[in-house]
Amino acid sequence: MNAAFRNFAQKYKRKERRKAIAMFIIGVLFTASGVFIWFTDTMWLALTSIAFGLTVILGGVLGWSHADGSDGSLMVALIACVLFVILSALLIINAVVSPEDFQGHRSPIYALIAGTLGLAFFGPGLIVLIVKLVRKSSSRSNSPGNTENDVIR
Repeated sequence: MNAAFRNFAQKYKRKERRKAIAMFIIGVLFTASGVFIWFTDTMWLALTSIAFGLTVILGGVLGWSHADGSDGSLMVALIACVLFVILSALLIINAVVSPEDFQGHRSPIYALIAGTLGLAFFGPGLIVLIVKLVRKSSSRSNSPGNTENDVIR
């Protein structure tokens, strides 16, 4: 590798680390605001904020770890996707059960649209991640030298 490429790679890693740290901080702020909202306002809006914050924290951890394709990063991505699906479902439930949370310039229609889009994107994404995880684990068990006779008892 030449020095220019190494310099570019180091700058890129620093930039990605800064983004991951920013995501982590934003996630902590959303989670803290969700806990605050829980004690001062409605539970549904608080749960939505907490789920979003935890998802952003996990996304920051995934970016921070720079793990590409390992089991750990796949599991973190799977957990983050599950949290986004939960967030989307909470948005829809909040809009249906407690539409008064969206008084003023907002309306529950926006929460329904956001929740539906979240389920439309992250629902199939969750399925893809589960299939990828299952395929990865089954390919390991079918790899050469990994027969049932080789099990250490």
